[in-house]
Amino acid sequence: MSIPEIDSQAASATIAALEFVHSADLSPDGRYAAWSISRIEGDVEHIDLMLTEIGSTDSTVLVTGGKSTDPEFSPDGAAIAFLHADDGAAPQIHLLELTGRTTSALTSVLQGVAGRPRWSPDGRHIAFTVGPAPRDRDKPYRVTRAIPWRDGVGLVDDAINDVHVLNPRSKEITRLTNENSLIGVPEWHPDSFHLSFITSGRQDEWRHEGGIRTVDLNGNSTHIADLADIFSITVTDTGHVATSSGNSWIGATDSPTETFGRVFTIEDGAFDIRSAQLDINGDVVPDIPVPFADPHPRILMHGGAAIVRVQHRDRLELYRIPLTGDAAPALELSAEGSLYPVAIRGDLLLYGEGDRLTAPDLHVHNLVTGESTRVTDTASCNRRILTPLRVEHLWIDADRDLAVQATFLAPADSEGAQPTVLLMHGGPETAFGEALFLDAQLLCEAGMAVLLVNARGSRGYGHEFLTASRGDWGGVDADDFLAAVDLAVERGLADGDRLGLAGLSFGGYMTTWLIGHTDRFRAAVAENSVTNLVSLYGTSDIGMAFLPTEIGGSIGAAFEQYLKSSPIMSAEQVTTPTLLIVSSADHRCPPEQSLQFYHRLKSTGCEVEMVVLPGASHAGSVNEDPVVRRAQNDALVGWLADRLLSP
Repeated sequence: MSIPEIDSQAASATIAALEFVHSADLSPDGRYAAWSISRIEGDVEHIDLMLTEIGSTDSTVLVTGGKSTDPEFSPDGAAIAFLHADDGAAPQIHLLELTGRTTSALTSVLQGVAGRPRWSPDGRHIAFTVGPAPRDRDKPYRVTRAIPWRDGVGLVDDAINDVHVLNPRSKEITRLTNENSLIGVPEWHPDSFHLSFITSGRQDEWRHEGGIRTVDLNGNSTHIADLADIFSITVTDTGHVATSSGNSWIGATDSPTETFGRVFTIEDGAFDIRSAQLDINGDVVPDIPVPFADPHPRILMHGGAAIVRVQHRDRLELYRIPLTGDAAPALELSAEGSLYPVAIRGDLLLYGEGDRLTAPDLHVHNLVTGESTRVTDTASCNRRILTPLRVEHLWIDADRDLAVQATFLAPADSEGAQPTVLLMHGGPETAFGEALFLDAQLLCEAGMAVLLVNARGSRGYGHEFLTASRGDWGGVDADDFLAAVDLAVERGLADGDRLGLAGLSFGGYMTTWLIGHTDRFRAAVAENSVTNLVSLYGTSDIGMAFLPTEIGGSIGAAFEQYLKSSPIMSAEQVTTPTLLIVSSADHRCPPEQSLQFYHRLKSTGCEVEMVVLPGASHAGSVNEDPVVRRAQNDALVGWLADRLLSP
């Protein structure tokens, strides 16, 4: 049987024309910003390295061709280290001398580099992480880790990385660690001799408890703290460590089992949590390939305080968190959109700002005077491409004092009740908000409206709201989604006879759950869905840590709830035409989840199809090759438009 190719549609053309700021840094004197901009040409994404003088409207192209990302200025401001990858090759560390604008490769044999190259304060070394050459998977191999595969990483044994340092003059590389684990971005101590980093944990622990370690340039490694023992949390490899002195550590963690991320200090072995109940590094989900907009903890230091992003309802703000004394955290910067800290040099903060209709652009903010200056303006280009939308905010009464926030998007010139797609986010502990979600934009451009709902279980509305759906997936959260649809129909915004629904991850879960409990939707698209919590428990990279918190216990203790909350149990009731989009290398919500649902719907005669994205990870339709993004865009829009736009 041949598999038909997915033709490029209007959605693909829109995506190909957009520009996004990828990564950036600020020069030590605060005069220049180096930044990367991504564009798609055909099936290839190009990422150019740019230079802009702060206050100027002109930018200079420093490097073009291939992908040039993660720039960092040397301490003297004379050079920029960055990652560069030619098409199909692993990224290598390159150096650009600003005098003469000459570029040279500092490495040529690395299999892959994680994160931005980090200059030592004295400018004599560049720290980075790199892993071993992958094994030959065509030959038999053995796995011993409790969780052998991790989403976006693949086989962990092939992706474990270690801290290395590079002498930019001699190009000599020295390996400093042998951790046999995944390591976060290393941070230098002021002495230029020590580095700190967070590890994902020991290989025999399925929880991947994170720990803080230091290493010196002689390779002497010291264990500082076990985060799980202190906080009783499961930490992913997204932790970030900064250092303020040789004997103290400042860190941030995020966890799939915690309510909020935390900023903490360690002084002589004593922990002090500094962020109280702030929702550190909140997750207002975008649908664009902008790494600094992802929910990874990033700490910037200024005047004895940490500058971090905090989620408040549907937006992200920047807070100043004092690291000593009793001073409370204070709001540093906010806007109508969401803000993302990128770099600090002296009193100047480089940050990104975007909203639900525009991707983040870079700005510089003076932390003393309060003045801000725009650095990039990709929004002007993107506005010429994207259809203008009208935005209407709705609030739905939930249980007791809880209110559910929803947003209705439609073409600006639309009138009357619109064919509408209920689009649901992943998590569930994330949120829609002031971040560009391209799937919503593309659905509107095709002539539909979109309803975005932060149902109970979403992040940004407090502890009670976030934990309200735990132990009851498909309960109060499903009630909130349907109540939002009812309100949109009642207000004359949505056409109750032309409704669709879609979502990725938990959004895919809720899509398959709802169509098993109501026939009011004309069409459904579930991407990388969860349909069987029993099999997810042992096949997902976070199943054994995440599900007990969300469902109410381990599979042995809450087996009946696992079954009750599984959409596969009500699949025989589904009559809604359903498209399943599946990433073949998804280790978060593995393909077997969608395949089970697909076979069950086929067996009952329900209209169902499946689109497979080869080699893509869980969020591959957001950040992987253009051909993958294009396939998802066109499949989603095409399936819903064909069924909702007809009378």
